Amino acid sequence: MLQGVPYEFQGIERVVSYSCNGEIFLITFQAREAETDDIKTFQAKVFDPPGLDEEEEREVMLVRLKEF
Repeated sequence: MLQGVPYEFQGIERVVSYSCNGEIFLITFQAREAETDDIKTFQAKVFDPPGLDEEEEREVMLVRLKEF
């Protein structure tokens, strides 16, 4: 749906985490659409597996527009 639309990160609203053979982060953040200047709220789910080095990437499991 939003694939290829340029956004600029604005800030984090909320982060919740829980342990599950590593750590799961549920992140709510805002981003500004480059073409319209509209600020939209997104949700992301990120998995941080145990023993991951700082240089290694976490697994982004989900990014979506927040539904109100």
